[in-house]
Amino acid sequence: MNPIQPFLDIRALTHEVMPGLKATVRMEGDTFEMEDHRNWSDASFKTYVRPLVLPWPYTLKAGEEVKQSIKVKLSGSASGGTKAAAGRGIEIKIGQPGRDTLQPLGLGIPAEEIGQAVKQLELLKLAAPRFLVCHFEPAPEARTEGAVRFTGC
Repeated sequence: MNPIQPFLDIRALTHEVMPGLKATVRMEGDTFEMEDHRNWSDASFKTYVRPLVLPWPYTLKAGEEVKQSIKVKLSGSASGGTKAAAGRGIEIKIGQPGRDTLQPLGLGIPAEEIGQAVKQLELLKLAAPRFLVCHFEPAPEARTEGAVRFTGC
């Protein structure tokens, strides 16, 4: 079963972070969409760019820039808390980027695209994937012999 898309062409989302405090996330750049994954194992909503109705894969021309931004605005005030914290703003520090700043990213390449991926191996290395999602298919003649034919990674 595929996830449904409850929202298309999203520019902003607002939700209550805690009683009395709302966060508005404003998205600029590409067109954002959302999928409902609650019937899948991660029980969440996914917001992403590049609408699913547009062709994929797609090519960016040399030198073509893609700019996107996310702005978060907090409004209201959180109930509770201590008097010492009252009146102080929320401090966000942005440090130097590092390999462990983001969750580990990986690559999944369908078997039918592995030939093209291998031709671009140096480019794929620049993405520095932490893992690969691989696909294998037992060879029909080998199923009784216990052998496996590797068809992609």
